[in-house]
Amino acid sequence: MLRRSPPLNPTVDEPFRGDALDRKGAVENLVAMLESVQGPAVIAVDAPWGFGKTTFLRMAQASIESADGRSVYFNAWEADIASEPLLSFAAAVDRALPSAGKEGDNVSLVGAIARISGRAALRALEFASSGVFKEADWDNPDGVPLLGSVDAIAAERLSINEYERGALAEAKALLARRVKAHSAGGITIFVDELDRCKPDYAVQLLECLKHLFDVPGVVFVLGVNQAELAHSVGAVYGSGFGGRRYLGRFIDMTYRLPEPDLAVFVDARIRDAGWDAASRWPPDPAAQNPAVGLASIARGFRFSLRDVEQFLSELDVLLAVAPPPVSRSLAPAVSFLVALRRHDPDDFEDFLYSESGRVSDMVLRLGSSFSESDFGRLVSAGLLLIREDRTEANQLRERVRSMRDSYNQLQVANQPGSFGDAKRLSEWFEGPEAKLADILHQLTNRLGSRNRESKRVVTGLLDFTSNLTFPASEPADEDDAF
Repeated sequence: MLRRSPPLNPTVDEPFRGDALDRKGAVENLVAMLESVQGPAVIAVDAPWGFGKTTFLRMAQASIESADGRSVYFNAWEADIASEPLLSFAAAVDRALPSAGKEGDNVSLVGAIARISGRAALRALEFASSGVFKEADWDNPDGVPLLGSVDAIAAERLSINEYERGALAEAKALLARRVKAHSAGGITIFVDELDRCKPDYAVQLLECLKHLFDVPGVVFVLGVNQAELAHSVGAVYGSGFGGRRYLGRFIDMTYRLPEPDLAVFVDARIRDAGWDAASRWPPDPAAQNPAVGLASIARGFRFSLRDVEQFLSELDVLLAVAPPPVSRSLAPAVSFLVALRRHDPDDFEDFLYSESGRVSDMVLRLGSSFSESDFGRLVSAGLLLIREDRTEANQLRERVRSMRDSYNQLQVANQPGSFGDAKRLSEWFEGPEAKLADILHQLTNRLGSRNRESKRVVTGLLDFTSNLTFPASEPADEDDAF
């Protein structure tokens, strides 16, 4: 049975252990690019939530360390409870790049940052960010007023006392010494889950990293959903503020993480769970490999990896307790229903229990390439049986009988000019309606006596699993459902 995916922890010895999405090549390309970048620089690895960013960054970090490079990993979301994001980040750097105890490097980075505390920190950040983040705005209980041109504000806000300036310079110099002491080739600092943080925390941390730590040899890699991060910027500076344009001031380069191959991921998950396809999946060629069929459903509903994992967990329970004749015949249709309920519970209720809408229209929601595939027709036929949709099923059967009768009459008549009509009828029997009718006939025969109770059995199982919850991997362990 499917279990919650354990967090993947790539190691220096095995950077790609458990690479369920076959992203080794993409990671190696990113690492090669990072090696060519001369910091300071900020690079974003951009993807929607649930696309595998955390594992991707962890594999990249392990790859760098395996080649004797140095890196720091900081999970911003885990530190979101702290009131000072800069101190949490400095602590992560201190752990990864400890002081050598030499003269000039016998102070922790946390200690250096702490000197820029309270009001001094706000004023230092105002200075460093060229007025984007303003001390006066911090005291505004109604939120920060909508900003105009960032560059215009910069000319008005450049005052900072010598103590604060010295503290800022000391922190940057300390980081530069640490980088030089630990790696001649520079340091890569991975900052993950910034887009999941509270808006004010995310914006503060981003501005701090860019302006306080623009140190030679340091390359920041941000694992973010840039669309969500832009919303965070808007929440801080006002809905009319250009969030994406603003992020462009901080991010030097963006790598868009490719969409994961869901079939590869599904195959790895069901193999780990010990799925016995012979007892849980139809033997028909139209059923395809279970991983391919299930991935096509998940792709049609635009599931994230976390969605896919929860979908598979629920389906695994349902098929495990279903009578074998039902699971072997109706598993693709049941899979569709489980996914539909996860995608839109209201549509699921209307479709299955109120029997509103046609099966063909519902399956078409996943795209014509899905509905017109052999697997899509297997789903449609199963849904017709589960819903006991006699109207739509009988219309299909009547259409087949009518076309067969017409074809037989032409064959018997053998009249001149009837060849073209016979050819068109023959082609119809190779078309989608006839194929669907044939699959429906096969399923009906396979279910036999269980045909009449298929709806009761399936709806009972769906009702049972609706009372279960299937948590995905903890975000702190794995952002992306591995």
